[in-house]
Amino acid sequence: MKQTSDFAVFMRRALAETGARSGPDLARFLGISRQAFNSAKLRNSIPDSWLTTLRHKGIDADKLLRPEDGHTAAAEAEGLARAVIHSAQGGSASMLLPPGASPFGVVHGSSEAGGRHQASFWYSPPLIQPWLTEGNEIAFSQPRTAHAFERDWLARRGEWTKMVALEVTGEDMLPEIAPGNMVFLDTSQRQPVHGETYAIGVDRTLLLRRLGIHQGKPMFMPARQDGADPLPLDTVVVVGKILFSCRGVR
Repeated sequence: MKQTSDFAVFMRRALAETGARSGPDLARFLGISRQAFNSAKLRNSIPDSWLTTLRHKGIDADKLLRPEDGHTAAAEAEGLARAVIHSAQGGSASMLLPPGASPFGVVHGSSEAGGRHQASFWYSPPLIQPWLTEGNEIAFSQPRTAHAFERDWLARRGEWTKMVALEVTGEDMLPEIAPGNMVFLDTSQRQPVHGETYAIGVDRTLLLRRLGIHQGKPMFMPARQDGADPLPLDTVVVVGKILFSCRGVR
């Protein structure tokens, strides 16, 4: 249990880093109840389990606990916003989105203009490994992805606090999704729906497959006709629904 002289400082920084807007939002991000969150707030302490969860999601938890060193809350928020805008404008990724859609909202100007936007509007989904743990749970990677999205844009597509990123290694979903693409999935959407694409675990390896019908039965199908065999629904672990993908630009 970490003691802090000012829970509000931790709270403010955590909101900025996670993209949450409120205590209840942060509680959902941490996977805890509001009661547990409020109890820690009253004790003015940070449970170790919170820090572990934050680290697993690619957030520097130690940074959230550092004493104030003269930086104002506005400066911290502006600094994070500038970093996000820099990532968005650095040519590191090209979004594959429906025509007219923009995850970056109105932030298309200079970093000076972008810095005025509140950092809490943004969320960077944590990167996961292309395999599952022995308990069939996702394995987080380091560091966080360089992709940052407007939180409200993500929320219109699913549960933003449950979204993660995965770098594609296989070719079974060509030509739609190529090796090296980054796919973003919602791990709260695990109930298979016909026609949707999912990240699934097979012998602890993560694969991308679309749910279809094969020989009259629901099967997870590769996009390529010469790809791997269809996989029966009851033989895989559904990790999450693929929402969209990015392609690196060099």
